[in-house]
Order: sequence, then structure tokens, then C-alpha cells
Amino acid sequence: ADYSYHAIPKLDKDAFLIAHVTGWEQFNLLSGNANIYFENSFIGSSYLQLQNANDTLDISLGRDKKISINREKLKDFSKNQIISGNMVKTMAYETTIRNSKTVPINIEIDDQLPISDNNQIVVKMLENSNAEFNEKTGAVVWKMNIAPSATEKRKFSFTVKYPKDQNIPNL
Repeated sequence: ADYSYHAIPKLDKDAFLIAHVTGWEQFNLLSGNANIYFENSFIGSSYLQLQNANDTLDISLGRDKKISINREKLKDFSKNQIISGNMVKTMAYETTIRNSKTVPINIEIDDQLPISDNNQIVVKMLENSNAEFNEKTGAVVWKMNIAPSATEKRKFSFTVKYPKDQNIPNL
């Protein structure tokens, strides 16, 4: 198997280890409950659903506490302004990823920009630390390799411009 980590720090501060198994068809596996062992330790149970698998079978191996992730709002770079009858909110976030393992890791960090289908509300990316950015969905994705005992930081910021008489919740 090839291993990678996946995290969505906006929702959960833990990284999840995923095993990507190729050539799994040769093992005559059946869909059903499976006990998962990693590094000679039982880590839990899962359900293998093989009818949805392609040439690669992805198996979640759960949380890895040796990968720490922290996402915080950067207050010094976040502000509210009124410009020409519009409210302009600038938001900035920094995500810090620490690999406490003795081996390098591949990790994908997902975040998201707000999206709007209202032409009076305009969202604009300011900075994304070289992330892959999908304007249609607002997805911000960093794919990186982190050395053992290393820390990486990624920052992104954006503005939301809307009429000052409107209230936008959860922003």
C-alpha cells in the first residue's frame, strides 16, 4: 500500500491516514467488516465496500496523533471596512502542520473559500500559499511532503464584498 494523510482543519484538527492499495483484486476480498492493524497494533474496525472501489482500494486507518494541525484566524490581517456603500471583510487564516514522526509524510490539507451565487456578494482570493484553488467550488488544497520532525505553515486570505445593509451569517 501507499500511505498518505488527509486533513480538513476547519472541521477537525486531526490528520487521517489513508492506505491506497493497488492490485487488491488478486486477494479475493469480500465486502464486509474488517479489523484494521497498523504498525503491529489493532487500531479499529472498518467496513470494506468493494463494489465502489476502482483500481485502487482506499482504506482509512484512522487518526494519527503524531501529526498535529492547528488552524487559526490571523487577527492582524483580518478587518472590516466600508467602501462606497459596501462592507468589505478581509479574512486571513494560517494552518500549521507538525510531523512528529521519524519518517516523512505526504499530506493533503483541505480548506475552503466562501462561494456566492449572488452577484452583489463578491469573494476574492488574496493569498493562498501556492494551493490548488477551484474557483467554482471554493476548494483550497495543499499537497505537501513534510520531513520528519518538521513544521510547515500555509496561509490564505480573502475578501468578501457585499452591500452594507445585508447581513451575512457565519462570516
